[in-house]
Amino acid sequence: MKILVDLHHEDLYRSLLLLAERLGADLFIPKGLEWYTEGKWCVYDHINTANQFLSNESYGAYPGVSLDEARATDWDMVIVTHCNHFATWNEMFSDRSPVVLQVGNNWNYNHEQFMGVRNVLNSTSTQWPQALNHVRYHPELEPVADTAANPLSIYSFCHYPTETARNLFSELGKRLPDWDMRLYGAGTDRCGISGQDNVLRLAAECGFLFQHKAGGDGYGINIHRAWANGKSVIMDYDHYADKMSAMCMVDGLSSIDLSLGIDATANAVTKYVEDYAANSDLIKDIWKRNCDPATEWINKLKPFFERVLND
Repeated sequence: MKILVDLHHEDLYRSLLLLAERLGADLFIPKGLEWYTEGKWCVYDHINTANQFLSNESYGAYPGVSLDEARATDWDMVIVTHCNHFATWNEMFSDRSPVVLQVGNNWNYNHEQFMGVRNVLNSTSTQWPQALNHVRYHPELEPVADTAANPLSIYSFCHYPTETARNLFSELGKRLPDWDMRLYGAGTDRCGISGQDNVLRLAAECGFLFQHKAGGDGYGINIHRAWANGKSVIMDYDHYADKMSAMCMVDGLSSIDLSLGIDATANAVTKYVEDYAANSDLIKDIWKRNCDPATEWINKLKPFFERVLND
């Protein structure tokens, strides 16, 4: 089985690789600038961004196809993960291959670019009433590195953190002067993390995840990766109460509420580390009960893809 997918988020792509393994499929991504110059790929309309995603320099290890090869291939399935691509790819491929929209952000379902959506693989709390075939799921994540966590450490992996997020992180650090506090991501002093191996190492190494995004996340891969590996997440509950993350939020255990103030947050994490290992095991159990990939594959995803392929 051959599946074409657009790569715009490496963690998401790697979760789809795990899904492809369950399907017994090979995954291919666009390669070559003609995808961009002919208007068939546009994560962001700039040649440097196109080069980043479409050349072999960044993602050469992942199998890919030229635009001509993609047009000539009878794909068993096409998966679209970026909103800018759905209309174009649906027009290109839907006459001979089923097209699936993977939803990982809080997109507006009734936008004109989503006309013709039939199959939705949804990792958000948003609704898609026009989809004849819909499933809500949690993307499977690869294991983090076998690295011991430092309980007295708090890392953030958000790109371009707001001034509010920076100030909150700084104030928390002042309350916890002996802790290892690190901001990673584009727009921070440490910049983005180069290489997936380093992403997984740092995810294993950190004691807590700090996640401050005023709009929340559609899914929140960093949050779910933290929970899958027994890390508590320091977050503003108002950002996530109506998001996919809400089902795993247990106050004082899997989540610590920033909106209660910095002093309360510092007190909560200090109390948490008194029994770090036991709390970590409880968080893993909470995540598995709600998001276990093996269970979702049997109960949700396998039937969904059987419908996609047999429609």
